[in-house]
Amino acid sequence: MKLRFFKLAEKLASKSNHPVHKHGAVLVYKNQILGIGFNDCKTSPRSPHPWKTKHAEFSAVLSAGLENLSGYDIYIVRKRKNGELANSKPCQSCETMLKSLNVRKVYYSDDNGFKMEKY
Repeated sequence: MKLRFFKLAEKLASKSNHPVHKHGAVLVYKNQILGIGFNDCKTSPRSPHPWKTKHAEFSAVLSAGLENLSGYDIYIVRKRKNGELANSKPCQSCETMLKSLNVRKVYYSDDNGFKMEKY
């Protein structure tokens, strides 16, 4: 786990235009940033989410332009309006997408710091 990737994801979350949920994501391979993203109220027909919204994880994958993320890690942060970190565990749709792309580890913020899950 690298704190600098969480810091970048936190900055990206600030770019979100969502009024409540501000998420940022950083896609990393061998300590190199290969994709970044944040959630957006706009929709995308390619989104794995049932409502076709652009979640931070999906945006990071799109920016990387890759179809197989074997060995990649993703860092996800959610910021509350007051600036505190909150739970950013991927939703079921994003989790399914990340697993299907062979993402290795998912690091995410929660109310007590950070957590990691291996896929």
